[in-house]
Amino acid sequence: MPLYDVTLSSRHILGPKIMSGGRGSVGCMESFVDHMDKAEQSDLDKLFRRVIYAPSTPLAVVENCHWQALFAKLRPSYKMPSRYSISSTLLDAEHARVSTKAEELIAASN
Repeated sequence: MPLYDVTLSSRHILGPKIMSGGRGSVGCMESFVDHMDKAEQSDLDKLFRRVIYAPSTPLAVVENCHWQALFAKLRPSYKMPSRYSISSTLLDAEHARVSTKAEELIAASN
């Protein structure tokens, strides 16, 4: 697996589900409302941080109104990380992940 794996699980690609009712398939309001659980938010945060860190994008991009508008249109329920979390907790987590992967690659080459 490369250091920057950008694969998504199928639940991110398929979108909302139509619920089945008692009399066959019936669309429900859930199919029209964008929502995500904590696991999905975390998965998207991982991808987002890699988009920021890989090309050395300035961290202030998360405060840019055009970026915020884009993400609000693409996925209204996704809460973009703050500039603080991008520069602290998310950065620390990504550093740990990349360091571990680099150590594994080095160990495998011996």
